Amino acid sequence: MSEEGEPSLAPGTVVADRYVVEQLLGSGGLAEVYQVRHAELGSAHALKVLTWRRKNLVERLRLEGRIQAQLNHPNIVRVTDVVRLDGQVALLLELIDGVSLDLFLEDRGALPLSQALDLFAPILAAIDYAHEAGVLHRDLKPANVLLARAPGGWIPKVADFGLAKLLEDSAGSGTRTGVSMGTPGYMAPEQVRNSADVDTRTDIFALGCVLFEMLTGRRAYEPTEDSGGQVEITATIERSPPRITELVPDLPEAIADAVAQALIRDRLARSPDCRTFARALGLAEHPSLEALPGATVVPLISDPPPEPNRTFVEDPVPPQAPQAPQAPQAPQAPQAPQAPQAPQAPQAPQAPQ
Repeated sequence: MSEEGEPSLAPGTVVADRYVVEQLLGSGGLAEVYQVRHAELGSAHALKVLTWRRKNLVERLRLEGRIQAQLNHPNIVRVTDVVRLDGQVALLLELIDGVSLDLFLEDRGALPLSQALDLFAPILAAIDYAHEAGVLHRDLKPANVLLARAPGGWIPKVADFGLAKLLEDSAGSGTRTGVSMGTPGYMAPEQVRNSADVDTRTDIFALGCVLFEMLTGRRAYEPTEDSGGQVEITATIERSPPRITELVPDLPEAIADAVAQALIRDRLARSPDCRTFARALGLAEHPSLEALPGATVVPLISDPPPEPNRTFVEDPVPPQAPQAPQAPQAPQAPQAPQAPQAPQAPQAPQAPQ
């Protein structure tokens, strides 16, 4: 944002000679995201522009852009281009028509177990794929999961890979705790103590926090107003969150065990990887985790089906109705007179004999 609070890029601005800015989609302390359209192809994209101006940020973000561009998975937001912009660098991302998981949960609260697991399985699949590619997310949270609208449901997509690592490196302090190395309330204890000392189990802890929130409607480590995240950071190091069955008693104990295993503060005892976590949740055979070529659509639970679906169902009905009038053809039955067999009916009286 400019000093006047206006978007840095006005509608109509042409970026990299080919992307035309249409509107600001959102902004935060670190970046602005715009909807842009390719001038020649007409395709829509999201343009993410970092607002920090640090000496080595440009090259680091270009590197992270290359890494994420190689993460070709249906549940990961794709990076399609990296462009220069006034000495800065910007990422072109696939444009998602949907809502972030944090806003989804804010609106609905705790989700039914089946819906929560169906949404969570694709997230697990995305992170498992990234880990296999040697990439750690480091900032997993509901705000970094987008739910893309699809006919009849949602497709979860994980966003912002590598951003936390990038900011950590640019800050010049590999061991200092703070928001730049993750988000308080979702960071594992080892990440809080030393942001460079992280591995796949660090992401597992964050995934446990995300699922905890989906199942209970509250955070594993509740924030305190004006705490600056320090309360959550201290709590992460000093105590474990409550068992989810203390908050939602009717949840299966096996699910509570799996979440608790992901949230163990000692990472040596924590679930080591996404596949182990999935098995503990009973998701090992879920379609999202079977390396299918396309994304699995998670059905809507309480929302009505999209209009096109209702229209599709109604279309076949009218043709059938006219067929009913064909019933009058039944009068053709009078042709039955040709069958003298009808008179045989009188033989029925023989029954009395």
